[in-house]
Amino acid sequence: MFEPHNDGHAISEVVFSVEFDNLPATLLQKMLDTYPALLSELPSKQELSGMRFEQSGNGFSFAPMPGAEWKHFKANGNPDWIAHITPNSVSVHCLDYSDWASVWGKSRFILGTIFSALEGQNSYVMAVSLRYIDQFEYRGEKKKYNPAELFADDCIYVPESVLNKGARWHAYSGWFEADIPLSNEVLHQLNIDAVEPGPSSNPIITINHAAAIRSGMNGSLENYAQLSQIKEGLLDSFMNYAHDRNKDLVRGILSEKMISRIGL
Repeated sequence: MFEPHNDGHAISEVVFSVEFDNLPATLLQKMLDTYPALLSELPSKQELSGMRFEQSGNGFSFAPMPGAEWKHFKANGNPDWIAHITPNSVSVHCLDYSDWASVWGKSRFILGTIFSALEGQNSYVMAVSLRYIDQFEYRGEKKKYNPAELFADDCIYVPESVLNKGARWHAYSGWFEADIPLSNEVLHQLNIDAVEPGPSSNPIITINHAAAIRSGMNGSLENYAQLSQIKEGLLDSFMNYAHDRNKDLVRGILSEKMISRIGL
């Protein structure tokens, strides 16, 4: 039988991400300088170094760029919250999911604090995304392993051709969806992986779903420029939309038994 990652849900990680296009080093440093305001939320600080490939009249060169990873740890020593800041993106990772309102509320506060450094600036936003990672562990006899037990009979995202390939396979798909309220086209990427970490480990199936809007697709990200105004703004609307779409998608993938087990 399959068991979800946690008793009440299967979510192992949720990632809120904003990607940038050629963010100036001065603005990157301003975002890093917001750390004191997040010290209580993310008390562990690690400096990261990065490089940016640049072209000039003298040819090509690599320019050093700063970065950081800020963390909060649980009593057992494992991280439950991470903020990752690089020259190309800012992401907030929740590894101890409780409920959407609480998790997005805290992530929104962290992102809003970091993006307060961009107040009044061109935000250079290239993409915005929400990623859910759900995990299910098989805890029955290995000779009776049947991944079809996890999925709905009419699931269109896992082809029958892989279900009899043992404990190691993957099924990847992607599609675009027009979202009229947000005036953007949304890219959905769905990766379903079946792995067997080791001879003595139980097989695991992971459902990794990301919803993203990108510059250059139908719609524009210009209205996301004021990232410090997250609450009740476009970024808030997109994250709530992506959360709802993830729930709908997972309901269409999993069996009725598992849907009931995780409270969907």
